[in-house]
Amino acid sequence: MLSRYFKLKLEKLGFSEVSEVLYSLSYCQGDGCSFEAKIGENEVIPIINRMHEDRPHLATERHKDLLLQYEQSQLVRQYPVYFSITQRDSHYVHDNTMSIDWEHKEDFEETLEYLLDPTESLSEHILEYAKQCARKLEPDGYGLIDAFRCEPETVWQYKTREFLIQLRKESEDIEYFDQDFYLDDEEYYSICQEYIQGRQQMATLIAEVFVLNEIDMDSIDEYEPVEQSLLSGVCFKPGDPTFGGVKSELIGEVIQSLRSSLEQLPQQQQA
Repeated sequence: MLSRYFKLKLEKLGFSEVSEVLYSLSYCQGDGCSFEAKIGENEVIPIINRMHEDRPHLATERHKDLLLQYEQSQLVRQYPVYFSITQRDSHYVHDNTMSIDWEHKEDFEETLEYLLDPTESLSEHILEYAKQCARKLEPDGYGLIDAFRCEPETVWQYKTREFLIQLRKESEDIEYFDQDFYLDDEEYYSICQEYIQGRQQMATLIAEVFVLNEIDMDSIDEYEPVEQSLLSGVCFKPGDPTFGGVKSELIGEVIQSLRSSLEQLPQQQQA
């Protein structure tokens, strides 16, 4: 899930030829994201425009920035150039492990000296922009991970004279989303944004039935339920006590299983 989302986000930021996204998101110092990509001649100018559009400036600084943007664009139009963003460190993954290489589309030997400094300057600007984009991936990645992660929790219990019925919530594997949901890129990106912004969560729900006189309520986790129904990939809004309407269905299912077992009990005893 993370790799696909990261590639879609990078595409929206101007990098359409991302070959690999690398990330380390373990809530540890040194965590981060990086990526490898090719920037062809058709992508360079849009990226130049993106690099400059978000920069806050005073009027005089803005004028200089617009001039630089124009000069960089003219350079690329006159002397097409390719860039490659690569990962230079095999042990760590974050924005500062990224590097950039470049080469001109044609061999401009007569003007190579003239092209060297401005192209090097442009490559440094593109690398800095790529690092900014890599840094934007990290909080989104944690947001997605957190949307699928939760502490095991009993969210509902009900006692009859003989039985305890309960509903538990557990973390979901983040890769479950890709296994069960087939969406086009725009739908996929939009749903990921719902998770990142905390408007949706996903979890596994487990409905269980225990025989009351066979368990100790203080250590219920040590006992096996007599009936159990499990549903993975339950999508719901945070704070929704119905879990998107799944709660009643799952509890009804485990109660029906209990009834079926109780109905079969006399037949088994006679046999």
